[in-house]
Amino acid sequence: MNQSDASEGAAMGWIVRALLFASGVITSWFVSVEASNYIVYQLAIAVCLVALCAAALVYLPEWWRRWKWRLKE
Repeated sequence: MNQSDASEGAAMGWIVRALLFASGVITSWFVSVEASNYIVYQLAIAVCLVALCAAALVYLPEWWRRWKWRLKE
C-alpha cells in the first residue's frame, strides 16, 4: 500500500462518515434514537442517499451542459 492508496481510503472514509451523519440526522426526524431498529432505518436512509448521490453524478454533467447551452441563447 503506497501513500496515494492510504489517502484515497481516508477520503472514502470521510465520505462515508458524512453520509452516515446525514442519514442519522434525517432518521432522527422520524424515529427515536432509542428505538431498537434505529440503525436499520439509518442504514436504509444511507443507501438512499448513496443512490441519490450516484444519480446526481450520472445526470449532473448532462444537466450542466444543457444549462450552459440555454445561457448561450
